[in-house]
Amino acid sequence: MNKTPEQLAKKWAIDWHKDCDYPDAILEIRQEATKHIFLAGYKAAQAIVEEELQAVQAQRVEHPGLGSAEYALKSVLAKMGSK
Repeated sequence: MNKTPEQLAKKWAIDWHKDCDYPDAILEIRQEATKHIFLAGYKAAQAIVEEELQAVQAQRVEHPGLGSAEYALKSVLAKMGSK
């Protein structure tokens, strides 16, 4: 089962802070901030992969051997839940 970026972020934030002994109110704030950091990185990575895919697709006319690179980038995007 594929998880959404939001589900991954929540799990990561909980795991990241699992050994902390903060009071509950502070722990919740820190987990929420960590989720936002995770999602920002996830979305940035997704945008980079999409840009690279567009570049590879534009170059495939002159360099047909880039088909495997295109396939790999599409595979990464599919795993990230993108188009």
